Order: sequence, then structure tokens, then C-alpha cells
Amino acid sequence: MFIFSDTFQYMKNNLLDPYREKFVAAWTNRTLNFHQTTTNRVEGMHALLKSDLPSHRNSLAKIVRFVDHMVEKQYVEIRREFELSIRKIMNHHKAQPMLRNLLKKVSLYALDLLVMEIQCVEVSLRRYGTSCGCQLFHSCGLPCACRLEKLERNGN
Repeated sequence: MFIFSDTFQYMKNNLLDPYREKFVAAWTNRTLNFHQTTTNRVEGMHALLKSDLPSHRNSLAKIVRFVDHMVEKQYVEIRREFELSIRKIMNHHKAQPMLRNLLKKVSLYALDLLVMEIQCVEVSLRRYGTSCGCQLFHSCGLPCACRLEKLERNGN
């Protein structure tokens, strides 16, 4: 029993504690999650739902109507924000020739992710010869550095 305890403590101190985030990243970066890796949004919505419910003694039908109304309001707000986002054109997006066909069609956030990935093509892939890892492709469904480099080479 003493040996197991020492071994566990060694692993905890030398592997789990310093590298905990890297273990999680190995899974979250390979799953389509659109960079949502915490439950903060769900917890926030749950707190909002609980605070806005008229009473703690509601029928199921009343709760369903209330949740449906909340989701509808949230959908309208997300839609409005997305419409505003695709109307804007940022200078650093215009500076990237590869993005010209995407302007006013995808969100600013997606374009920002692609700009960072284009910079990875220049720095990581070309200058240092490192591999891509395809994290953006797996987690967001957007082209990653290695895919962008192939598109650039093919003249797209």
C-alpha cells in the first residue's frame, strides 16, 4: 500500500499537475466544439433560467413554454449579432488575399481564426518546418494551416 501511494504521488506531482491541460487538449482539440471547451455558457443559461422563472412551483408545460421563449430570444439575439458581424470588414481581413471570397459571408470570429492560421502557415510550417496538428479543422471545421498551405500552393 505504501508503494502505491508513493507512485501515485510521484505521478500526480510530475505528470498530472503540470500537464493536466495538455491531456484535456488532446481530446478537446480532436472534437468539433467550436472552441467551447467549458460549461460556463450552459451554467450561465441555467442560472438565468432559474432566476427568471416566475415561481419555483411551475407545471412542466409552463416550464417548457418559458424555456422555448428563452431559446427563441437567444436565437434572435445570436442571429442579430451574426448579421452585424458579417456586415463588417476589418482591415486585417482585407489584407489576406485568401480571405477575399469569405468577406461578408462568415463571422468576424471565424475570419480572425483563419488569419491566425494563415500566420501559422508562415511561421510554423514554412519557417520552422513544424507540423500543423489540424486542431482548427477538428475543433471548428475551418481549414487548418496545412490545408491553407495546400490551397495557397494550388492558387485558390
